[in-house]
Amino acid sequence: MDDLIDVGLSWLIRRTAWPAEGENWREVLEGTAWTVWGILRDNPGLTLAAGNRLFVNDELMVAFNELCLALTRHGFSIGEATLAADFVLDLTFDSMLTHDFLVAGTLGSDPGREPPRAWTANLDPRVLEIITDAAGDGHQRWFAGKLGLALDGIEHQRGA
Repeated sequence: MDDLIDVGLSWLIRRTAWPAEGENWREVLEGTAWTVWGILRDNPGLTLAAGNRLFVNDELMVAFNELCLALTRHGFSIGEATLAADFVLDLTFDSMLTHDFLVAGTLGSDPGREPPRAWTANLDPRVLEIITDAAGDGHQRWFAGKLGLALDGIEHQRGA
């Protein structure tokens, strides 16, 4: 089964149109994050199905290495580049994995489905509205906000 997963992952990664390097580090990270997000959006359940095979896939490791090296060409040390790439990709994978879990169980694919009782009983109505939207139709907007926050944090950390 691992071989089948590896072949599928490699095929997806090779057929993906990866973004050009960009004029600055932010474009590099943001473009890569949205590309990965698109792969995961278009292949629901991929993160869960692939599991630990993601981290031993040759094609994915080549893409990760290229991202790290691209960041060094924008002034990052190799340590900063690897940390930033890992951070943004973790955010991307985690965001889609959480969404997959919510669609598979908590919310289902029915957009009119009511949020779970644990949410309605324990969340302030304002928080409930936001988190329900983020888990459903607003997922892309929610990820954009998270990604912006992450990139702003990297920028702040770098003092740029």
